[in-house]
Amino acid sequence: MTNVKEIQRILLRMSELLTFSGRDDWASSISHLADKADEGYSSVRPEIRQMYGGMGSLNDIVLYKDGNLLREENDEFDALRHRLHELTRG
Repeated sequence: MTNVKEIQRILLRMSELLTFSGRDDWASSISHLADKADEGYSSVRPEIRQMYGGMGSLNDIVLYKDGNLLREENDEFDALRHRLHELTRG
């Protein structure tokens, strides 16, 4: 059974990190998915999976602020991204 609450928690934290680094476009999209997850796993899974493919995908995001690489935030974001991928894999 998929843990929708964990998916929501991950999405919201990812959105916070994206907002902090000025990536408001991505933050808004991911926050929207967190809200949509209330409708259930099957309503949000396809959209989450689509974010992982192609150029300019979720996998390509590196967090910067004021021209400085955010190392700790990137490490956290990467861990969240991998966990979200695991939760929506099958």
